[in-house]
Amino acid sequence: MSVKKLYQLEKFSTEVTREGDILTVKYKNGEFMGECKYVERSGMSRFQPQKVHLLTSSDMGDVIEYLHKDSPMMSEDLNDLQMYIREHSLKTLQEYLSL
Repeated sequence: MSVKKLYQLEKFSTEVTREGDILTVKYKNGEFMGECKYVERSGMSRFQPQKVHLLTSSDMGDVIEYLHKDSPMMSEDLNDLQMYIREHSLKTLQEYLSL
């Protein structure tokens, strides 16, 4: 089964908030909530300014609990899930910033 089908973060509504250079991707499904926080930094790449987003913290315990109840996981699935959460939250952030 693909990671996307196994870990259905699409069941959660997402919201991105900004406070200065801190961007937070929030997940919510009923009472289950989580968030990933990023810090935005400016830099140069081959003489072109660019923004870099670094994940600084992740509090996704409720989300993981919900996904485990919905589709029981084994302990070795957690690494894949954590990576998928990072990728999904960064993609959500990038989509928000492109608007």
